[in-house]
Amino acid sequence: LITKNRDLVGDQRMVGNVFDLPRFDFRDPAVGFGLPSRVASDSLLTLGILPTPIIQMQNLQDFIREMAKLIHEAHSEIPGSKFLAEYQKLIDRMFPGGYTKTFEKIQAGEGSAVEFGLVFVEVQPYFFRSQYIRTKLIRMLKHARLSSLQTERLKQVLDVEHVKKMKRKT
Repeated sequence: LITKNRDLVGDQRMVGNVFDLPRFDFRDPAVGFGLPSRVASDSLLTLGILPTPIIQMQNLQDFIREMAKLIHEAHSEIPGSKFLAEYQKLIDRMFPGGYTKTFEKIQAGEGSAVEFGLVFVEVQPYFFRSQYIRTKLIRMLKHARLSSLQTERLKQVLDVEHVKKMKRKT
């Protein structure tokens, strides 16, 4: 995916490739949310790489996929009740500010939580209880205040869900 914006002048033109972006070790707690710092984002912009929202979305998708993989691995390797404790830690680490807080923030209409919810729903990660979480997020996002772009993204997700349901019925 290469983008060029001819509306901007001179050095402000942005050209880049999402796949050339630095990757993060999501197992490292110091990385946290897995997104570049504000300083790193600014320097990427001045180097002519994609705008911050695209960088953050790609890293957020990677982060969700990596955390889903960790949860899935833990589910297959850790027995019973020990898994549930580990699962709760991983889920809280996956959701910015913790699992419960993220849902509260979505209800309050906080932009970053809404964006995380949308990306989670779009990525469709697979792990223990992921469909339950996804369904809960979709219900909350339907009632959240969304931008026109976010509304369109949610509509696309719902349209895909509707097509899947219709296929199952036939």
